[in-house]
Amino acid sequence: MIELRTIRKWFPSGIYPLDLGFGKGMPLGHIIELMGDEKVGKTALLLHLVKQIYNHSKDNLVYYLENEVTLYADRVIQVGVDWERLKDYIIEFNTLEETFAFIENVLKGVCLAREQGYKGIVGIFLDTLTAGSNLRESNPKKQVEYLKAHRATNAAICKEFFRRDNMLIARAEAMFIVANQVTYNVNCMFGDPRESSGGGKGLAFFESGKLDMTKKRKHFQKTKNRIGHEVEKEIGFQSQILTKNIKTGGKNGRLINIDVYYETGVDPDSAIFYALQEGKYTKTSGSQILYEGKQLKRAEMKEFMDKNPQLTRKIKQDLEEYYR
Repeated sequence: MIELRTIRKWFPSGIYPLDLGFGKGMPLGHIIELMGDEKVGKTALLLHLVKQIYNHSKDNLVYYLENEVTLYADRVIQVGVDWERLKDYIIEFNTLEETFAFIENVLKGVCLAREQGYKGIVGIFLDTLTAGSNLRESNPKKQVEYLKAHRATNAAICKEFFRRDNMLIARAEAMFIVANQVTYNVNCMFGDPRESSGGGKGLAFFESGKLDMTKKRKHFQKTKNRIGHEVEKEIGFQSQILTKNIKTGGKNGRLINIDVYYETGVDPDSAIFYALQEGKYTKTSGSQILYEGKQLKRAEMKEFMDKNPQLTRKIKQDLEEYYR
């Protein structure tokens, strides 16, 4: 029998407003869904969490199950993740059945290691559930038959896995995150073009929280082209995270804004800037805010907080009050 206190563990995401939105951090031993359309920063956020887990301890592990086959060494290194540690744990499977069978074996191994005293953080990230195929769909003879029903089939596979192994995730105290997205029907003339997302209602039933990401606006930087003309180059975007279905002590409907840059990935300190801006604690002027008589710039938040520890504590107190 597992005691509740052994499940209620948290890991700091490095994005302080996101930790407050969930309660005290990213919950361990729970299923978290990361939802959003294409190119809103889901993979960037997962890579940020990988970096946080690796920086915390050399004993920590991350299994990155990659169904989209879009993760490359150059990109991983560029955002600051240790590629040498991650490369042997990037797993690619043809079907969801194989993926979930592998996850089940990993969870059993982690549970056994816990019994023997292993205290490291284990992350299991599935990117993405929507991109996964299944055995029926892979069968050429039945491909046409299951072409339109593959979402329902995937949802049934997911529901079976979560029902069977939900307690294994809790015992392993794993950071289990499932990236997901809504797909769209082609040439839809009437009705809603959106299909149901992978996982169906089974995922919503077993998850302990959902992060819904949307792209809010793009960031540009002025530069010069080859002939010397000044042009604006797109360098990233602002993404908004909405907390939903939270069952871990946080609150639903919390909005967390973060910047995602194409070259460096997620900027965690930008979330603090936006939270202060929205919390009415500051006077706002474009990409700058006035807080306690100090002028803060979005791009310089990390440097400012490192140099002003007392004011940083005051900022965190204000954010705790705002997200309470």
